[in-house]
Amino acid sequence: MLIGSILAETATKFPDKLAIICGEDSLTYAELENASNCLANALIREDLAKGHNIAIYSANQTEYPSIFFGSAKSGGVLAHMSARFSSEELISVVNKTEIEALFVHSALADNVLSSRDKLPNLKRVIVFGAGVHAKGGAETLDQFLGDADNSSPQVDIKETDPFGITYTGGTTGFPKGVVVSHEARVIGSIRAAREMEIALTDIMCCSSPFFHIAGLFIWYQTGVMMGLTSVIMPAWDPIEFMDLVEKHKITAAFMVPTQINSVISHEALDQGRLKTLRYVNYGAAPTSLAQLKKQIASLPDVIWQEQYGQSEAGNLTVRSP
Repeated sequence: MLIGSILAETATKFPDKLAIICGEDSLTYAELENASNCLANALIREDLAKGHNIAIYSANQTEYPSIFFGSAKSGGVLAHMSARFSSEELISVVNKTEIEALFVHSALADNVLSSRDKLPNLKRVIVFGAGVHAKGGAETLDQFLGDADNSSPQVDIKETDPFGITYTGGTTGFPKGVVVSHEARVIGSIRAAREMEIALTDIMCCSSPFFHIAGLFIWYQTGVMMGLTSVIMPAWDPIEFMDLVEKHKITAAFMVPTQINSVISHEALDQGRLKTLRYVNYGAAPTSLAQLKKQIASLPDVIWQEQYGQSEAGNLTVRSP
């Protein structure tokens, strides 16, 4: 199975179901499938598909999923740049990964454009986001897409082909790229669907960054495989999280320990507002016994399940308290 097939199969089963909600934006699975196909066909047209490295530099945004799946369908390799990269880290990663085209959210575009003279291999900068306009040699996502159609791209892709790069090890020097194949990350979602307590009726919250393996490959991608609606948070805020749970009746979330602590320690915590939240998967950092006890005491009806994994290996194990 290929990464692009995950979305294609779900869009066939649930074309009119909401796939993503992000602020005032929303897309059905059919709309997301069409958007990803347009992106893939534009990459193929511009000779930026199979055999080429491209990148996305963004927090969680509406356009992220279509760029992710579109790149996978094109046969290219998409590098996921941390929105927290310093200028030096960004320059190092773009150059060492030999990135030819970079999709960047408008909030981060100046970081790229101000360093353009230090990025000799970067041919295209494509900016997306509300009210965006081309500047400094960049182009908008709409300009890049042009007349690309939404038909399913015809590309010879093998399950063992690389399709993504995530970065790790930034605490011990410059970030190091981890290249992953379609096969490896599909297996990760199959395992997550089997081993985690995610239900086919869940509405998911995606609050952890898509540029991190847990937020994208293990959590969001598994939700797509299962045909779930994902509520996307561009930035973390405990009050916003509680508002979204109440508004959209969110039932499942992946969170890191600091996010959990900011909710259960908040003076505005109200179990009634979070009454639909039934399952929280957490990881990416250690959780102390004291915090675990506080989690269970604060939200006793929630199923708490911890996971461990690596950027290189994917999800390795899950465990309940």
